[in-house]
Amino acid sequence: KKMLLSLPRHFAQSGIRRTCHTKIIVQPGDSKEIRDYKERIRKNDRVLRGVTENAVVSVANITNSVRTAKEKHGLSPLTTRLLGRAIAAGTTMAMSLKGDERVILDWAGEGPLKRVVVEASRNGEVRGYVDNPNLDMPVSTPLGYALRTGVLRVTHILYNMSTPYNSIVSIAGADINSDLTHYFNTSSQLPTIVNFETILDEKDEVLFAGGIFVQPLPQTTLEQGEDIIKEYAKHIKFLPTIEVLFLDDSKHLREILDVVAMNPITAVDRFVVDFHCRCSRKKFLQQLKSLTPADRNTFLDREAGASSEVPVVCQYCNTEY
Repeated sequence: KKMLLSLPRHFAQSGIRRTCHTKIIVQPGDSKEIRDYKERIRKNDRVLRGVTENAVVSVANITNSVRTAKEKHGLSPLTTRLLGRAIAAGTTMAMSLKGDERVILDWAGEGPLKRVVVEASRNGEVRGYVDNPNLDMPVSTPLGYALRTGVLRVTHILYNMSTPYNSIVSIAGADINSDLTHYFNTSSQLPTIVNFETILDEKDEVLFAGGIFVQPLPQTTLEQGEDIIKEYAKHIKFLPTIEVLFLDDSKHLREILDVVAMNPITAVDRFVVDFHCRCSRKKFLQQLKSLTPADRNTFLDREAGASSEVPVVCQYCNTEY
């Protein structure tokens, strides 16, 4: 049985097929090329979004994307854990959008971490960074302590809007999950379960990043939505922990979705996710050319007319040009 699969744009452009099996199983007669292909597909980061009679339930495994972010930015254990949660949240939220529409999550505070930023699109591309990637604090340090006082800005870049839509709420809780729950309750008035985690091993390598996201169907009233989410909260409370659910190699992501959903799933959207940044030398040059000569010299920190090469680094992926 084959299912439609949404791929990141750069995956699709590379020629990877847009279908995959519900379960990727290597058969004895498979050639090496087929085995390699199945293994590559099986290990792709994914978000599954299932619709029930009263809710939209999403489960996400974006472990590889967080490993890539850790490698590119040289993240400490704490910043790996915090950025990993934010990447999982942004990626899952983006799957309710259309095409290349994007969501940006931006935590900014006065603490030593300073800032956590994630940008994700529905086509499966995600990127992100923190202002202080090497922050040396215990891995269990809450986001609220690392950022202190601050705000969460949620920006939607949508097709039918000429300018991005921004919502700003104060940092209300101790972690990514509680801040986003506060955002949905206050700004969107949409009761939501946000439960994402980044799990590290004894060597501080990423074992898993992802989690669970539940919202009532759009047509439900606020009161109905609150009741639905309360029932899901009770249900999830008695499930195994995120670590047990997602680190069980015998369970496919689709099976985890069935476990989390309280009612039969009537439709499933599947999305492949990848840490990918569209920055390029050409784009940076275009931005520099748009500056006035005085601003350009100030930016490059040099005397007017002087000739020198200055490295420019992309914040999102740490690529130097």
